[in-house]
Amino acid sequence: MNPVRKSFLLYLLMAGLVGINLAVVSEFPFSTYIIYIIIILVVLRINEGIFWGNKFKHGLKLGAVLISTVFMLELIAGWVVVTGFAIDGNLLLFSLFFHALVAFSEEISFRGYILKNLIGERGLKYGIIVNSLMFSALHVPSFGFYKIDIQNGIVAFIVIVLTSIIISIVYIEYGLLSATGFHLAWNFLQYNVFTLSKMHPGILEIESAAGLDLLTGGIYGPEAGIAGLLVVLTALVVILIRAPKYAHQLLPECQILRK
Repeated sequence: MNPVRKSFLLYLLMAGLVGINLAVVSEFPFSTYIIYIIIILVVLRINEGIFWGNKFKHGLKLGAVLISTVFMLELIAGWVVVTGFAIDGNLLLFSLFFHALVAFSEEISFRGYILKNLIGERGLKYGIIVNSLMFSALHVPSFGFYKIDIQNGIVAFIVIVLTSIIISIVYIEYGLLSATGFHLAWNFLQYNVFTLSKMHPGILEIESAAGLDLLTGGIYGPEAGIAGLLVVLTALVVILIRAPKYAHQLLPECQILRK
């Protein structure tokens, strides 16, 4: 079967699993873990070559810098105020494991398999753009699940597309481990350290200024806010200006684009 068709079939499987998870997660919280483990096992089974890379810390640092910049922007602007701290070591370890599982599952599927196939069959720009649109679209059901406003949903879709483009570039240059590191740092710090989203408990106790959900993202966090959009868009522009010119074909072992 054509690699692009295989990629879309995997995507449909993932979309179905996400839909099932949203339907049952309230009654069965561990369904999320099962879903992501299934995705990982499926991709490991069908993937003919994975470019792992060896720069996990590189992606980890970049993701940490970007989400920390969002936090500092909101703090300095007065959109959020730190009112206290709540440190729970067990919760942090549990959350770290959860976000590591999510990051690895989404990266091995979207970057390690779907992106690789799309680029190999249709070219670099097509692969990155379509992959990023697919990645963002898979998050749309969560907009309804958390009942965010339509304007925040539109911003969230755009921010997730842009963030996906950044992660795709990280993957192309440094490999899957680096992309996973970016994803892990972004999510873990956003949810469980800075508490910029109300979807997960975090170390910092945060109060958001009233009426500024469009700026901060509200319950969904900076991925649905103008603050997140500004930081991610600026980062992407800088990366594209400084990015090397990549070759337009995969290595013979079909692992990754190289310079």
